[in-house]
Amino acid sequence: DMADKVKQLGVELHVLEDLITKGAATPVERVNPTPQDVAVIMYTSGTTGNPKGVVISHENVVAASCACDYIMKGFCNQEDVFMAYLPLAHIMEMVAEVCMMSIGMAVGFGNPHTLTDSGVKLKRP
Repeated sequence: DMADKVKQLGVELHVLEDLITKGAATPVERVNPTPQDVAVIMYTSGTTGNPKGVVISHENVVAASCACDYIMKGFCNQEDVFMAYLPLAHIMEMVAEVCMMSIGMAVGFGNPHTLTDSGVKLKRP
């Protein structure tokens, strides 16, 4: 099976259930982030110079998601599925996904090459 093939290649395989068990044996106190804490660092590709990282705080993500939710109100609901096709490293994609998931929408993933009428078949799980 696949696990045996991976081990033959010298790769150490970790099974999620084992990690959960090990983690439960050594609990760590949960620390909630503050609004100003770093949520993500988004990097540019460097097409016009050196790549640059932009620090995005939790407050930034929530504010952008709330703005998206405000604009989209009435256009979509929990019964809809959002088709994500931009890279998650793109700030608009991240904000849109956070917004859609915050209202309970499912998110499907594709790419610009599969966004044809015959290529898109999204159903709610």
